[in-house]
Amino acid sequence: MERVSRLMIALDELPVPLIAAVNGAAVGAGMNIALCADLVIASEKAKFSEIFANIGSVPDLGGTYFLPRLVGRQRAKELIFSARMVSAEEALHLGLVTQVVAHEQLEETVLALAEKLAKGPTSAYALAKKLVNKSFEISLTAALHDEGMAQAISGSSQDFQEGLAAFQEKRPANFQGR
Repeated sequence: MERVSRLMIALDELPVPLIAAVNGAAVGAGMNIALCADLVIASEKAKFSEIFANIGSVPDLGGTYFLPRLVGRQRAKELIFSARMVSAEEALHLGLVTQVVAHEQLEETVLALAEKLAKGPTSAYALAKKLVNKSFEISLTAALHDEGMAQAISGSSQDFQEGLAAFQEKRPANFQGR
């Protein structure tokens, strides 16, 4: 468990947006790996379950961490205690996934999103991801302070200068991740 725990921490701390593509059953550890992602795109055929109660166990791989942050404490407990299967549409409604697409469109949709993000201000994404991940453990005062520091860092980047120029010139920005 220590080895896979380190893997989950590494995934959560990746400085790039992590996209999960779910095209079938994401149950138990599979669900929790998906929940670790920054964006979860699910096929209409996807289904999710914190199945652990059916075998007399408890969630692993961050299930008790990620799930309540996405759906709230009571809903997380309901999903864990019941071990019920959740459809892709319900997962979207609950906030477990960010988008549901036709099964045949899943790969194309995920690749297009990954390409779009790769062309974006990747250093700003890394800062924003770190701020959001930290936000549940700090006060508003600390969050505002951290945002100010991140604004100063991103405001001095080449990507910020390019973004401003592109906005003023009414053209798409050509970010370089610097």
